[in-house]
Amino acid sequence: MNRVNNSNSNNRRPVKDKMILLILSYVLGIFGIDRMYLGCWGTGLLKLFTIGGLGIWYTIDLLFVLVNAFTCDTAPVLCSGYVWSKSTIEYASVLSKIILVLFLIKMVLGFVNLGNNKVVIKESYRDNRH
Repeated sequence: MNRVNNSNSNNRRPVKDKMILLILSYVLGIFGIDRMYLGCWGTGLLKLFTIGGLGIWYTIDLLFVLVNAFTCDTAPVLCSGYVWSKSTIEYASVLSKIILVLFLIKMVLGFVNLGNNKVVIKESYRDNRH
């Protein structure tokens, strides 16, 4: 009897698309849109007002979402009260691998750009001194 009740309670919870969450987390997660999509309005707005916790909260949430999708996990991520659409779990795993590669490229290019800026600043300082 408990199994029937649990499945009925799952039917009442909203069904969310894991691929949409991945895209929202990667593109608009800095503004908390990913959490708002899942129904966590309070933390979503807090994330919006802190600009993703100055990027730290955004990065942590994105990693949680990517790992959840990468491993085809059926458990909710970030907050609870919803279930995943079964048809999107496998596709989200493939998309998570693509986003992970894009995220790593973005991070590497950011570090390379930071190093180039230091060289330009040093050269500019040296030129202005003479």
